[in-house]
Amino acid sequence: MKIFSRIIVIAICALTLQLSLLFKLSKKKAQCALSLFANENGDCVDTCPDGTMADNMTRKCLKPDEKPKYYKAFSLGKCMNTCGIGQVDCTCENGCAQQGTCCSDYELCDYIFNKLPKHDTNLDNCLYSTPDDQHCFQCKSGYYLSKGGEGCVENCPSGTTAISSNMVCIDTHCILY
Repeated sequence: MKIFSRIIVIAICALTLQLSLLFKLSKKKAQCALSLFANENGDCVDTCPDGTMADNMTRKCLKPDEKPKYYKAFSLGKCMNTCGIGQVDCTCENGCAQQGTCCSDYELCDYIFNKLPKHDTNLDNCLYSTPDDQHCFQCKSGYYLSKGGEGCVENCPSGTTAISSNMVCIDTHCILY
């Protein structure tokens, strides 16, 4: 009978401990769902507040100096020559860093939107270029970005292949078949 009493006491203690742990856990906020991020208050939001960026690794809104991973890893969409435009599985739009939806090569668009000195380019059919107009970063709609950003053309030159998804010309020998 003594052994049975001890087992009951141990079982009651274990149950009490489990209940207290469950109560503590229930007071904590749940981890945010896949398309949401925890802001500094712990609330789940779809767009991080100004001054923060969505981190796809921790599912939190982080300050830029914390180096958040705001891009979608292994995205098929690319930002080359498509800054400001949404892609099939990611976006190249300004503000995507607050939603964690940027294409994996968004850094080019971030440079164009936030760091490139504003100037009127003298390159034909080019929207954004280097300050010295040596290279174009993005062409006007309907024009292909020629290899190396040399210019914007209606048709890709011989020796290059047109990639229509983001309107760029690449060297034919670079394509793997």
